[in-house]
Amino acid sequence: MKKLVVMGLAMAMTAAMVNGVCTQPVQAADGEGLKVALLLSGAANDQGWNQTAYEGAQKACEKYGYELAYTENLEVADISAAFADYASAGYDVVIGHGYEFGDPALEVAETYPDTKFICTEADASADNVASYVMACEQTAYVEGIIAASTSESGKLGAIGPIPGDSLVKIINGYEDGAKSVNPDIEVQTAWTNSFVDTQLAQEAAKAMIDNDVDVIKHCANACGNGAMTAAV
Repeated sequence: MKKLVVMGLAMAMTAAMVNGVCTQPVQAADGEGLKVALLLSGAANDQGWNQTAYEGAQKACEKYGYELAYTENLEVADISAAFADYASAGYDVVIGHGYEFGDPALEVAETYPDTKFICTEADASADNVASYVMACEQTAYVEGIIAASTSESGKLGAIGPIPGDSLVKIINGYEDGAKSVNPDIEVQTAWTNSFVDTQLAQEAAKAMIDNDVDVIKHCANACGNGAMTAAV
């Protein structure tokens, strides 16, 4: 029987997907403090990129008595409006989780100088805008080592959503790690151009499986659940 392994962003996570855009308040601990909002590109329960941010924000706000609200499944075209909505509603800090939030944060920040904007994986900086970039490629490098050590066919797959810099570096890290084990290993890459469409990832994974790929990594958020389905 052909062996197939699918690796998610956080070492082979499985997930559930929620459709639509949902804005919800989260009950904070007793105490008076900051009003914090979190913007997510996907579902807050995707057991990957977005859920990690949501749970981290939730725990921090509960610990310090801050109020937390969040909006999930945001399309890129709606990010600026979401930033502005929270800023105009009096939120002290608005966090955009992903590289795609950087430019909209800078755009909106000028209009709301008293609101602090924070972005992950974005090169955004202003008086009231801060950002930080994580070394996700290092985790991907380790995954590449594991994948190459596991593969029997010498063919690996990698599925990403949109080929932005922060995602390309993950795929490149995965390939570099794999080639550190086997310089001749083949890494097939597919981009779905979606963070949520599971069918696209399923089709990409199925094509890879048909081409003798036996280990697939995805960093496609909820979209990557389709790769899990293809492996069953």
